Amino acid sequence: SELNGERGATLVMVTHDVKVARAASRVVHMLDGKILHEEARGEDGSFASAPGAGEGELPTVNR
Repeated sequence: SELNGERGATLVMVTHDVKVARAASRVVHMLDGKILHEEARGEDGSFASAPGAGEGELPTVNR
């Protein structure tokens, strides 16, 4: 998130390791090429389901 906040850059990482994924500020769960759900890290550091990211739908991207 420092890279994104300081430089406006986004890094996309693909992993099956939950511990590695938890280091991200946003996690998108996929199955068979479809988005199952998305989680975003809150200000308190915990993850919660992101609104508008249902099965097969593209999540909202804020620029």
